[in-house]
Amino acid sequence: MRHKYLTQIDQDRPVRKSGSVPANWAVRTLGCVILLACVLVTLGCKDEYPGLTAEELQSDSLPEFDDATFAGTWISEGEYVLFEVKEHGFYLLRSPEDENDEEKEEPIPFRLKRTGDLLILEYSMETDSGHVYRPCVISIKEQAMELDCLVADELFEMGVEFETQKAGSDELKVIRESQKRLKEFYREQANNPKVFEPTIRMTRPQPARMARLGKQALRGSSEAQEMLARAYQAGEIVARNREEASKWARKAAEADRPSAQVLFGDILRDESRAHQNTTESENIQQEALLWYQRAAEQKYPRAFGRLGHLYEEWAYKDESSAVDNYKRGAELGDADSTAQLGIRYYYGTGVPRDERAAVRYLEAVPESEREARAWDTLARIYLDTLEPEQRDAKKALHAAEQAVIDFRGSDGLELLARAAFKNERYAQAVKYQAEAISMGGDRLEERKETLAYYQMLVPGGVQVTATTISDRKDRSAAF
Repeated sequence: MRHKYLTQIDQDRPVRKSGSVPANWAVRTLGCVILLACVLVTLGCKDEYPGLTAEELQSDSLPEFDDATFAGTWISEGEYVLFEVKEHGFYLLRSPEDENDEEKEEPIPFRLKRTGDLLILEYSMETDSGHVYRPCVISIKEQAMELDCLVADELFEMGVEFETQKAGSDELKVIRESQKRLKEFYREQANNPKVFEPTIRMTRPQPARMARLGKQALRGSSEAQEMLARAYQAGEIVARNREEASKWARKAAEADRPSAQVLFGDILRDESRAHQNTTESENIQQEALLWYQRAAEQKYPRAFGRLGHLYEEWAYKDESSAVDNYKRGAELGDADSTAQLGIRYYYGTGVPRDERAAVRYLEAVPESEREARAWDTLARIYLDTLEPEQRDAKKALHAAEQAVIDFRGSDGLELLARAAFKNERYAQAVKYQAEAISMGGDRLEERKETLAYYQMLVPGGVQVTATTISDRKDRSAAF
């Protein structure tokens, strides 16, 4: 079941997401990257785990730490998972035992390894495409564990040498580097987010805190009720429970707490998506609208952004009301409302087209709060705006890179290719343009002509095609 799911994600891969755990019961987005990963083996390596051989693991002693750091119950993607210690530095990640679970999942083995001062927690799992390995740089924080795992398809751009080996009728890409060089590579690139991306995050359950919030909520504290609802919704200190989240959010909202009213409206809208295009869905959205309006009456900034989206997306679209709410939200400092106004001014949707207003609104949104479409729009402004003084190729490249982190679609990749071209990064332009073409869609011939032009400018005449990238991904998945 897990393997079929991972294979399907690889076939449908439009987006690269991060922040999940490598199993169907704990990971919802990791499979698309796993199946692209190259097996990190080296010539002459006899250990079944690549990277460091069994001999090196024994001779390069592990740092001092307590296995209890890893052992026990964790939460990832809102679900409980268990780390079981088999021996020092060797763990099994499994789902909790469930008597009603008819299909038992195989545990995933993790091994802790060391390259100098750097800790690598490496896992191995079997998929329909073969055996997949992935090394991850580990960071232990209070009540949390974070792993930044290798993005193998970036290695081709990092100068890492590969060779093709036959495995029956399959061709596998194998790293040619020595064990020493591989360890050096890990250390050199540990902080490079293009090579080791945030992938797995686990948090410890906090039953004592949940019990305290529960008692306060039962006594009528609307603040505790909202905190309890958010805990059940987020699934970080307790397993995710949508029914409990809805129950406590409603209680806090009924106490006229505006932030809880927006939270309860969000929960209702999520529920409405499960009943798309039905009368029940419309009734739920109508209830969400009423809660957003109650929060807006108290001038709660986030409520106006939510109202804008609801008017924009609802069955009876009301562009004028959407724009009015975005403007009121922007005046009160709501980042989402501000970004939506900037996007609308750029495209002339519901307002006159005004690039200066668009860039003013979009740049007012803190970078940490900009979503993919806001970054994408900024990149287009920096590249294409009619005012030369506003054009900025470096800013365009940064914005385009941020946009594709959240949504890796063909239009975004083509924009990223253009930004790379403007910065005279021709090899990158070729790579992104070819990947955009490999996703299909409209304007393929035009995109291929642009790719050919980019290729002419690559030093040494290196040729990369959409077919090359597609074949590379297929071979990587076979590992």
